[in-house]
Amino acid sequence: MARASIAPIFRQKYKVVMLNTRTKFYFFLIAYLSLFLYATVIDFTWQWVVIGIVLARIFSILGIDLGYHRLWSHKAFKSAKWFEYVMMICAILAYNGSSIMYVGTHRMHHAFSDTDKDPHGTIWWKICLYMYEVKEIPIRVISDVMRNPFHRWCHKHYFKIHIAILIMCLIDPVFFGHTIGAIVFGGFLFTGTVNVLAHRKIGYRNFDTDDNSTNIRWLQIWSLHEGLHNNHHHDASAYDFAMKPSEYDVAAIVLRALARVKIVDITR
Repeated sequence: MARASIAPIFRQKYKVVMLNTRTKFYFFLIAYLSLFLYATVIDFTWQWVVIGIVLARIFSILGIDLGYHRLWSHKAFKSAKWFEYVMMICAILAYNGSSIMYVGTHRMHHAFSDTDKDPHGTIWWKICLYMYEVKEIPIRVISDVMRNPFHRWCHKHYFKIHIAILIMCLIDPVFFGHTIGAIVFGGFLFTGTVNVLAHRKIGYRNFDTDDNSTNIRWLQIWSLHEGLHNNHHHDASAYDFAMKPSEYDVAAIVLRALARVKIVDITR
């Protein structure tokens, strides 16, 4: 069944065409940000600020940093199947595109870092918007995730899922503005600032890689771990980005804790 369903995709000149996503992305981003701002204006408290930041970090770490980035893009660890669903839910709410879009774009970034073919090589203010400039990804880059029916379903229905989420938010726009709005806003900014700034020759380098990747200390505080970008480009399949005693990687700490209870396997 899976082979039959993927065959038409392979016949599309071996490419996945992603058209008309930019307009949809802007629409939902504006909707979520409007919801977030509405909740902030109507009911601002420092308690909601703390809750929003904590939720944004949890969903971003589990969904984007662990799921999209380290597991599906780089296969840095193995996961129990049920936990993959948890990571996918968190990633969809963190609003960085579908797993197929993210994995394809990110793998192209590593293959063509700081060249004309690098999809991350945009002007700084676009943050995460670079992903929606990509019109097509060679199927060979994402053949593994394309063979997974769950990834294909989430990719096909990505914006329909967000329609359902927004409808749910109308039930209590203040509560969901402070929670889901913060998750979307935080996930968008946490990921985007790293992708845009960590190749601007700002910071320091532990390794002489064939690109402009750097480690940025203040970005490390902001993102908790993804600021160690030069370390990551040196060994993309490593689950832990910290390479020196003075460096730390919160996502790696989470993975080690999950490994202790047999939810993930971090052995290489």
